[in-house]
Amino acid sequence: MSRLTLHTAAWCCALGLMLASAPVAHAFAFVVPDGFVVEDAAPGGTFIDATAMCFLTPDRFLVAEQGGVVWIVDHGVRRATPFIDINRKVLYNGDRGLLGMTADPQFTQNHYVYLLYTVDPDSAVTDVTKPAYGRLERYTVSAADSNKLDPATRVVLMGRTWAEGPASGSITHAIGSLRWGEDGTLLVSAGDGGEYSGVDAGGRDPGLFTAGRCDPYEDIGAFRAQYIGSLCGKILRLDPATGLGLPSNPYWDGNAASVRSRVWQYGLRNPFRFGVKPGSGSSLPSAGKPGTLYIGDVGWETWEEIDVATTGGKNYGWPCVEGFHTNSPYVSAAPAHHDCSTLGTVANPATATAPVADWSHVDAALSNPPDIGGVSAVGGQVYSGTTYPPTYWNGFFYGDYLGTWINVARFDATNRLIDVLPFGIDMENPVDFAVHPVTKDLYYVAIGPVDHGNGHVRRIRWAGATAVMPAEPPSELEMSALAPNPARGQVHFTLGLPARATVRMSVIDVTGREIWRDGPRSLERGRWTLGWSGRDINGHAAPAGLYFVRVSTGAAAVTRRVALLSD
Repeated sequence: MSRLTLHTAAWCCALGLMLASAPVAHAFAFVVPDGFVVEDAAPGGTFIDATAMCFLTPDRFLVAEQGGVVWIVDHGVRRATPFIDINRKVLYNGDRGLLGMTADPQFTQNHYVYLLYTVDPDSAVTDVTKPAYGRLERYTVSAADSNKLDPATRVVLMGRTWAEGPASGSITHAIGSLRWGEDGTLLVSAGDGGEYSGVDAGGRDPGLFTAGRCDPYEDIGAFRAQYIGSLCGKILRLDPATGLGLPSNPYWDGNAASVRSRVWQYGLRNPFRFGVKPGSGSSLPSAGKPGTLYIGDVGWETWEEIDVATTGGKNYGWPCVEGFHTNSPYVSAAPAHHDCSTLGTVANPATATAPVADWSHVDAALSNPPDIGGVSAVGGQVYSGTTYPPTYWNGFFYGDYLGTWINVARFDATNRLIDVLPFGIDMENPVDFAVHPVTKDLYYVAIGPVDHGNGHVRRIRWAGATAVMPAEPPSELEMSALAPNPARGQVHFTLGLPARATVRMSVIDVTGREIWRDGPRSLERGRWTLGWSGRDINGHAAPAGLYFVRVSTGAAAVTRRVALLSD
């Protein structure tokens, strides 16, 4: 399938995998903080539209190509022959294809690998098919060759037939990721499968609902995300042995094979990539606590978002809500059932679970937090190591495919967003993240533009001075100098709190006028990295000059100054 041509509609629908001739082709600079390096984890070769990766052992990992080929990289060297090739089964068009892959947590004992893809109904080599469905399969490594999966061991866990897989009427936002809960359950993401060009309230993909295909009751377009009888627009929680639901799932109805018994979260447009926070769940599947999920949900016309799920059964509001905003074109739509007057079990859009962050397609000043812009969210992974500087410990690394950046979101103990740190720009179109099982270094899959190959695996490694444990909290309020200083835009500083406190921040110009404020926010005892974006309360860039950043806790206050330069 030839690459899509990027145009206005594609920017509105972008999965983050728009395999287009844009963004503008150029050599990548990998602009990251001092002390970090970005290096090729599989030097000497590229992959064709690489979409996913996973580790088998500390020295061996897999890379999946969108077309259905999986490669094994052993000690940094890609094997000459594929680990498996399921090209004839995979619908490789638009943003669809082989997008999800994982190895079993007990891989060294059972040798299981799981693949998630959109099914090619007619097995054509070149395919423009639109109606399709998703499938989850498990394979076992060949007993005769540890560098191959044995096709004869194939077990279909979801999507044996049209009616048993997530419906896919559009060439985008179909199936997504495979991740493991802390309890050993398998978490699966699936998009709403609706059309991206205009409102889809049903009736736009009649071929998807003909005899022998998907259930006609699901012909409600994007509103499938609100219907818990559909696999679409969901994160599912499955028993990896059977692909069935679990009694500890929020909508369990006594039938493990029912759709609702498999639903963990709903109301999502395209939760293409998400991560599970280490140490946040239970080891017992019966407890219904697979861990905290950080979800990148790819938006429609205006907003991308990051969602947090600490428990099952949350409704994130799509298509009635996008980001923090009511989605007016869909609010007035009239599907056959599950419209915006109900939001499933939620009374109205305002009561849907809000994201923790969103960013605008058109004006980064409108984003929350501000100064982040992009078009296609790529939810990432939590850094759980101690090699990186403490600033990044337990940070959620995520990206934007078309924005080509990677940021780090930091959360407090209650999963409230503290801040978002810019980490990397010009990062070569990230589409998936993974964590090394020993070093905990972050790896990511980068498709890259046409003149730069179109598939690499990158490792983010700390090469600076050895990271140290954070200092003990201070005996009184402390605030470091602002950095950088002078600055062009965003500045950061470290705040030390001797005890839990309600923190307020403000920025004052040389005339004594307050131009920006933040808070109050409750922070625990310890040291925090906070910052100012360099913009005023209305989101406009502050003019060059001298400013004073003041932090107060009620009982104490500290002020530091910064010189802001013009861009």
